[in-house]
Amino acid sequence: MEPAVETAEGGGSASSGFLYRLMDRPRWVRLWTLLGFWAAMFALTHWPELDDLLPDADWLPMSDKIIHFTMFAGWMTAWWWLLSASRPRVGGVLLAKVLAGGACYAAFDELTQALVARDPDLSDWLADLAGMSAALVVLLYARRRRTAAESA
Repeated sequence: MEPAVETAEGGGSASSGFLYRLMDRPRWVRLWTLLGFWAAMFALTHWPELDDLLPDADWLPMSDKIIHFTMFAGWMTAWWWLLSASRPRVGGVLLAKVLAGGACYAAFDELTQALVARDPDLSDWLADLAGMSAALVVLLYARRRRTAAESA
């Protein structure tokens, strides 16, 4: 049964209609979205002068960590979106593999920054892991709520 798409005019929220349309995208769109996001992440983390563009630490403390957290939370969400295109439920083993792969990629990302005169930082890697983990917690919670609502 196809879920009804609610709109603001119909009394529902406009955002729920957006989410249904977003989740209805074909697998190739999801794949290219993930690859584009990943390429942008790599480019941004390896741009030598990027630190000059970040807000001053006095203005926004920990801005670099917030950026790392957010980028890798988005990366994990893009993976979830791609994997959910071909599976009714994204399983725990698969999520553990994606998280482990993400941890390896985050380490690679930090270590290769030294090649472009940027400083690898363990706390950046930890922020990456925290972002991926937080995204998984939110996504799993949302799935649990949706499943409970559908079965009620």
